[in-house]
Amino acid sequence: MSDQMPQPPQPNAVPPQPVYPDAAYTGQYQMPGGYEQTGSIPTFSPDGQLPPGYQQMPQAPMAPKPPSQFGIFIKSLLDVNFHTFITRKVAKVVYIIGLILIGVSALGMLFTGLVSAVAAMGSSYTSGFGVLMLFVTLIGVPVAAFFSVLLLRVGTEMGIALVATAENTERIANNTDPNNAS
Repeated sequence: MSDQMPQPPQPNAVPPQPVYPDAAYTGQYQMPGGYEQTGSIPTFSPDGQLPPGYQQMPQAPMAPKPPSQFGIFIKSLLDVNFHTFITRKVAKVVYIIGLILIGVSALGMLFTGLVSAVAAMGSSYTSGFGVLMLFVTLIGVPVAAFFSVLLLRVGTEMGIALVATAENTERIANNTDPNNAS
């Protein structure tokens, strides 16, 4: 071994690439960075066994197959003690279904309002009411749909925030409870 210490790498310097000896080489070889290793390179016997003195890495046991997401969801849904929350899992689906229902309802109210307004304008007694109904339908239905989407979004976010607060509070309680220390 050399008596001098290896120098730290310079900034922006390209690190030296390791030099690997040939597989048939069994003598001494130089490691990158000025380090030396003596001895032979371990070679495998024809039957694939390591030479004496080398230990084989322990093999990890096979891990069990994780349960499916659907199975976890059903298990959470049937948890009568409410140890797990499903609000975060179903919030996206509930929000999309709510948007579809609001859209279909708005189109239905718009169609119904327009038909009623046109029918009311056809009569000489209710023509003024028909015009009023037309304006209320054309302005009121989109405004009502907008506020419905807004309330749906705020309600969904509040539910998710409430569940997140409960999960974080439970995590903090488990980390500070001396009986649950791991």
